[in-house]
Amino acid sequence: MIRFSRQVLFALLFAQILISCGSNKSQSDSGSGEETSAESQKGEETTAQAVQTGPASKVGIIERVEGDALPQIEGTEYTLASQAAPTFSWKNGAGEEGSLEDYRGKVVLLNFWGTWCPPCRAELPDIVKLREELGPKGFEVLGVALERPITGKTVEEHLATFATANNLLYPMLIGNSDIVQKYGSSPYVPTTFVIDRKGNISNVLVGGKSEAEFRKAIEAVL
Repeated sequence: MIRFSRQVLFALLFAQILISCGSNKSQSDSGSGEETSAESQKGEETTAQAVQTGPASKVGIIERVEGDALPQIEGTEYTLASQAAPTFSWKNGAGEEGSLEDYRGKVVLLNFWGTWCPPCRAELPDIVKLREELGPKGFEVLGVALERPITGKTVEEHLATFATANNLLYPMLIGNSDIVQKYGSSPYVPTTFVIDRKGNISNVLVGGKSEAEFRKAIEAVL
């Protein structure tokens, strides 16, 4: 796994997040995670308004995160059975709005990831497969991307291109320091939360996971 500096993560909301890398071993048998590279999205509303058409316009930018912050993941015995998932909302370049509340009544896999992260990319086919199989039973995936700057492209354009190439049909969202802080400030990606139908977190999976590990956590509350 690759770490990032918490001081950087909690810098001014609209300041660019700096990235520092170092290696660490994952807690998962199926792969290692990588450092969360959470970027504050400076000028989020301006960016959303600038993208009006095409696939990039469907990428959501998280705007509001509310609710009590979850316990710090690192160094904590994380008991999640009674923890309410912090709510958040977003808007895409087409002006369409969405919220975690829209998915109440479904089991949600909330996946913090990055296109630059090999373990994140490795688990995507399993996530896609599980969504296709379990979707009719009331299951959905939300991907919160913590991206590094992309030369020659906006983050929205890069995510849209990546999502199309990898058949990622679930909502693509751009994260920021607010949502990372509310969700336990994990210093690693991928980190994935399973949210039950009542909006409570039933499990947290740190590091790259296998299809079997995802399936067990999802079906426990499906």
